[in-house]
Amino acid sequence: MKSFLRNLMQFIFLHILYKLAPRLMKFFMYKYLKSGIKLFSSTLPRDQKTFLNILVLNPERFMQDIESLTMVKGVNLLSLDSSIQYKLNSLFLPHNLSFKIDQYMNFNRHTKRLVECLADILKQAAIDFDIHCILSPSFQYRQDFPYQSAAKIAAINYFVIFKEYLKDPVIKNQFTTEYKIKQYKFLGSKMFLANQNLQEIMIDAGVANKDKLSVVGSPRIDNIYRKLMKENFTNITPTVTLFSFMHCSGGVRLNDPLEHFSYDPNDGFYNLFYETHKSLIGLALSNLHISFNIKLKYEGEWLKNIEQIALNEFKTNLASIPNLKVSAEGNVHDLMMASNLIISFNSTTVIETLLLQRPLLIPIFAEASGKYKDHVFFSKYLDRFNCAFSSQEFKLKIQDAIDSKFAHTQKTECPADMVKEYIDSFDGHSADKIINEIKEIVL
Repeated sequence: MKSFLRNLMQFIFLHILYKLAPRLMKFFMYKYLKSGIKLFSSTLPRDQKTFLNILVLNPERFMQDIESLTMVKGVNLLSLDSSIQYKLNSLFLPHNLSFKIDQYMNFNRHTKRLVECLADILKQAAIDFDIHCILSPSFQYRQDFPYQSAAKIAAINYFVIFKEYLKDPVIKNQFTTEYKIKQYKFLGSKMFLANQNLQEIMIDAGVANKDKLSVVGSPRIDNIYRKLMKENFTNITPTVTLFSFMHCSGGVRLNDPLEHFSYDPNDGFYNLFYETHKSLIGLALSNLHISFNIKLKYEGEWLKNIEQIALNEFKTNLASIPNLKVSAEGNVHDLMMASNLIISFNSTTVIETLLLQRPLLIPIFAEASGKYKDHVFFSKYLDRFNCAFSSQEFKLKIQDAIDSKFAHTQKTECPADMVKEYIDSFDGHSADKIINEIKEIVL
C-alpha cells in the first residue's frame, strides 16, 4: 500500500502538477529546500558579504570535520537537512530504479528533469544565502549525484572532503577495481584527500584527474592537535573503551555484499567480533568498579548483534549491566581522552588513539590471524603496538591493566611514517588548507 501511494503521489506531481505549472512547483520546492537550510556555525557574527558561505550536504556524516572547519575564521557553514534532499529527489526518480553517476552525465528523462529543476533551485539559494559553494563528505552518495550535476549547470563550485580515507595498502587494488566497475566520476571542482594512497586510487580508477585532487590531510585530526595543545584531561572513573567494528571490516565482502553483519560464523570477521565483544561484556560483569564503553557508528543491527552475545553467553540483558555503555552517541575524541585503555581494529581510531598518546590494544586473532589476515590494516606497523593474538591473551591483557590500575599500560606515539602514509601531516592546519584552496577557486 505504501509503495502504491508513493507512486501515485509521484505520478500526480510529475504528470499533472509539474507539467501544468512547473514554475509554481519550483517555487514551492525552493521554499521547502530553503526551510531546511540552517546556519551551522560561524566564528564571527554572521555577515554574509564578508564570509565564505558554504552549503554543506550530509552534515551528520562528517561532524568532526565540520567542527574543525568552524574554527577557520571568516567561514559560514550552512547545512541542508538531508531528509529534504532525499524527498526532493524522490519527486522525480522512480522508487523501483537505481540511478548511477553515468545517468547524471548522460541524462535520461528522469534525471534530466530532476537536475534542471535542482539547478534553478540552487541558483536561487545561492542568491538568497550568498552561497559560494557546496561541500559534501563523499563523491559516492547517490543522493548527491543530481546535486553535483545541478551545481555544474548552476555554475556553483562543488567540493568534497572525502571522509572515508582509511584505504589501507592491503585493499588499495580492491577499491581501485570497485570504483572502476561502478564507473564513479567526480563532477565537482576539487576533492580533498587525506593521503597520497587515496589520490592514486582516484586517478587509477578514473574517478578524477590529478588537477581535481588535493592531498591536505584530515580536518578531524586537527581537533586532536588542538586537544593535545590545550587540554589536560583527567578521568575520574577508570575506563576501558572498545571502538566496535563490523563483520565486513577491512573491505571484506560478506555473502550478502549489501550487509554489514552476518549470521554465518564463516562469513567475514564474525568470530573476531563475537570473541572481542564477549570478552568485554564478561570483563564488565566481573569488574563492576570499572567503566566500560562499546562505541558504535550506528545502532540498529549493530547493537542487536551485541545484545545477542550478552544473552547467549551470560543470559544477561545488555542494558542491565550498570558499568557498560553501548552507544553510537558521544564525541569520539572526548571518549578517547577519558579512557585508560582503548581497543580498536581496522579503524581510524587506531591512528587517533596513537596521536592522543592513549594506551592502545589491537585484537589480532580469529579471522584476523587466519582467513582474513590479508585484510588487517596497519600490518607493517603492528610489531610496534600492543596486540593480542588470542582471545585468552586479549582478556588477560585487559584484566592485567585493570589490576595494575592501568599503571603499566603501554603508550605508543604514532610513528612519523605512519602519519605521512595515512593522514599526510599532523600540524593542526588541514582545515585551513582546505578553506584557502576553496577561496582561491571561488572568491
